Amino acid sequence: MMTLGLPLLLRFLSDRQYEVPIAVAPFASDLLKVYKRIYKPPAMPPPAKAGQPQPPTPSPPPPLTPQRREFLASMLDILIRQLAWPEDAEWEAPGNEEDSDDEMALFRTFRIHCRAYIESIAQIEKGLHTEVVARIVVATLDAFQAGGPSAVPWQQAELALHLIYTFGELSKSDGRSTPTSDIAEAEVDYGTARENFDYDQYPLSPLGELLKRCMASGISTYPHPSVTLQYFEISVRYVEFWRYKPEAIQPMFEAILDNRNSIVDAMVPPILDSIKLYLFEAAGHLIYLTKSEPGKQIPLLETIAGPLMSGMASGVERCRADSKDLQAVLQVHHHLMALGHFAKGFPMVSDSQVESLPYTPAFKQMTEALLQALDAVKTQRVVRDAARFAFAQFVNAIGSTVAELVPRFVSVVVTEYEPSELKNTFETMDMLLLPLLSRIFAILQQPITGTDEAQTHARLKDAYLTFFTALMNANLDGVFITERNKPEFENLLTTLLGLTQDCSDPSSQRFAFGFFARSVIAWGTSPEAAAQPSVFAESAMSALSKAVANGTATATNQHSVAKEDRAKQALPGYENFIYQRLVPACFEVPARKEFNIRSSTLTLFEMAALVRSTAQARGQEAINFLLNDLFPRLNCPPDIANQFVDRLRTQQAKDFRKTYTEFVKAMRG
Repeated sequence: MMTLGLPLLLRFLSDRQYEVPIAVAPFASDLLKVYKRIYKPPAMPPPAKAGQPQPPTPSPPPPLTPQRREFLASMLDILIRQLAWPEDAEWEAPGNEEDSDDEMALFRTFRIHCRAYIESIAQIEKGLHTEVVARIVVATLDAFQAGGPSAVPWQQAELALHLIYTFGELSKSDGRSTPTSDIAEAEVDYGTARENFDYDQYPLSPLGELLKRCMASGISTYPHPSVTLQYFEISVRYVEFWRYKPEAIQPMFEAILDNRNSIVDAMVPPILDSIKLYLFEAAGHLIYLTKSEPGKQIPLLETIAGPLMSGMASGVERCRADSKDLQAVLQVHHHLMALGHFAKGFPMVSDSQVESLPYTPAFKQMTEALLQALDAVKTQRVVRDAARFAFAQFVNAIGSTVAELVPRFVSVVVTEYEPSELKNTFETMDMLLLPLLSRIFAILQQPITGTDEAQTHARLKDAYLTFFTALMNANLDGVFITERNKPEFENLLTTLLGLTQDCSDPSSQRFAFGFFARSVIAWGTSPEAAAQPSVFAESAMSALSKAVANGTATATNQHSVAKEDRAKQALPGYENFIYQRLVPACFEVPARKEFNIRSSTLTLFEMAALVRSTAQARGQEAINFLLNDLFPRLNCPPDIANQFVDRLRTQQAKDFRKTYTEFVKAMRG
């Protein structure tokens, strides 16, 4: 009786009124479950453990009878053709499903059923699945090659590419999901020569043959966005295909160039909405694969990146004209994300490789464009998020050659971020800091042989000092002492301490003392000082400090972190560095003849802040150090020392600066 009903089931499944095939879905599912129990090949047992016998190989299932094979072939053909978009429907870009009408929602539901049935048939008889899919795909591609778009409706063209796209997904268990037939099963040791591996020694799998036929057909020129998008999704999913058939790269790039306007301008929003930015990542990877031909690589790179930068710049101009234009904000965000994923397609490189990369200047140009966009739209969190992601990808692609640009990036990101962004911001800074520090120290250790080198050193020094200060001001001081960055921490302190001693460069000297003034709070707060009453009198508190203490204002910068939390984050032994090197430098450096006290007012203010921060971080211990250790070594009279400490404890910061400056002048004589 069930056999008599099979032709009727096929008729119902082929009905384009989707309520009809959905109504017979339970029967179709039960039927295929029965067939799978009978005909699905059994799973192979796992290898036996050492010393145990190998379990017996399960018996193969009986072959499909001719009648049932014919029925499943007909069913598969119907189900595949039902995947096609309705003839009277307008195509909807991925990501717009929520706006679909009831008819389209029903179609999408039925498509899910069809895919499940197709997968079941593929499990029962993979050869049948390959046969039917190949027949439909090849017939469509041949018709397009012979008669052009007029010979193939867009629904049929999209279906053919959809079948190729999903073929590997349905074939993972049997090796058909790779472009070659034997490589998936072979024990291949690539070693360090993967890039030069000879893939031609393996024949193409059915998937590889379909991909080859697709790329050679010219279907990418089909004038409908559904076909274009599906074509590039295939290119992304099976990007390894170009390792096997590098001759297919050129047609792929021709498709990118022919469709670049639709990719960059029309397709960026739907691609973002449907999380399909990997299209740009694949484009970046393909461009990297042309590395043996720099003359071709750079024009291709500019062809993709150029419109993205132009689109981003256009959004920036719209934002400047109207800061409330949210569509313009999204335009900037989308193009930043596309640029970031494009850069993600390029492999990470070491600094030793960067100098030989022909695309380094192009990525620097992209980084400059990012910084300009970020500076203009920095108040929008979505833009900051996208900029953090894209900047990190640029660093991966060209290493730390962007060192001079990092401070500009950080100065915008860390001054605008919201508390909820702290984790992402910290992770970005953690990733950037080590390669940046390594490159900075390498450059600064090089001898200065001319004006150009001197200017490079000066710019780099100003840039990284600004960067470090921005991190400290934003309470991101923890990034300096993560497991990733600890190896360079001692070099960092040594370099900055050296700058505090260099009176020939007042600007760098000021920044270095400013950094250490903040570091004392960040890494030197003692549990005793945090637990005991402050050594400062009430008169030393500013109006803001009093308001914060009363709960009528919010603390800013370093003071937004409670002293108890600071004490938990303190670095063991940092207090020795404070007492042995930092605080003495605040009195020894300005006492030197080469220290120009008239032009170093701001530097003196940072020194005063360091002394005051030490008293705040270490409490009575710091007061005792000044009175009983440092000042006696400086031959400071006890009454002058006591007066200095008394004013340290009772004066507000701005007044103590004057006290400190006058103390230094008196000490110099």
